[in-house]
Amino acid sequence: MRMTKFEGIILKKVPFQDRHMIVTLLCRDGQKLSLLVYGAQGGGKFQKAGQLELGYLVKVELAANQNEHREIFSAKEVNVLGRHSHIRETQ
Repeated sequence: MRMTKFEGIILKKVPFQDRHMIVTLLCRDGQKLSLLVYGAQGGGKFQKAGQLELGYLVKVELAANQNEHREIFSAKEVNVLGRHSHIRETQ
């Protein structure tokens, strides 16, 4: 069975189009994962800023029906668990 939920640290982020972002994540098991996060740069009606920064510990759920051999996966949901200054305090 394929995993759809991952936790890891954001290593790299690259803006994509107007509001999206491609994020490279270092997972707990040591693998690198590239994600396309829709709306991660913020914007919209209220000009809300994005929450994803380098060094943040995040929990990611992948969107359904994705091929295992893709290079970039689509993220369904991204939750920030901790910032780089508080990484030792998270469990």
